[in-house]
Amino acid sequence: MEPLIRPGSLVSLRFADPSLFTKGDIIAFQTDEHLVVHRLVKKKQLDGRPWICQKGDNLSGWGWVPEDRVKGRVESIKYDDSMRDLTRRPWALVNLTLGLAGWGLVTSFEMLRPLGSRFFRNREARALSVAGKIFVDVFNRICRVAVYLGQK
Repeated sequence: MEPLIRPGSLVSLRFADPSLFTKGDIIAFQTDEHLVVHRLVKKKQLDGRPWICQKGDNLSGWGWVPEDRVKGRVESIKYDDSMRDLTRRPWALVNLTLGLAGWGLVTSFEMLRPLGSRFFRNREARALSVAGKIFVDVFNRICRVAVYLGQK
């Protein structure tokens, strides 16, 4: 979750029903090995079970996690020299903005992926893949700029 959450930072979690979490919230979820902290960007139902799409702010991909693996929402981040309360301005707005940008990213890929395999030949599919990588890179840059501006 760099640059927002740096290595060695302490986070405080609010344990709550994951159905109450919204786009942009930074969530903690359990994997087989450890607790992971990423941004919630989208929700969906699959076979009657709720799933949450999560994305790290500095990662090129995202993944879907069963809602029952989500343990809580990050409320604050403590660094060596300061504390960020993510429930107050400017962080509440920064997180919402990044959540909406992540939602747009994931939704666009979900809509374009079936079209790419049906209507485009290999060369156009590769072009879509390159465009997708550029879009992910732009999203990651937006995350860095938003975190920087939130610090000012």
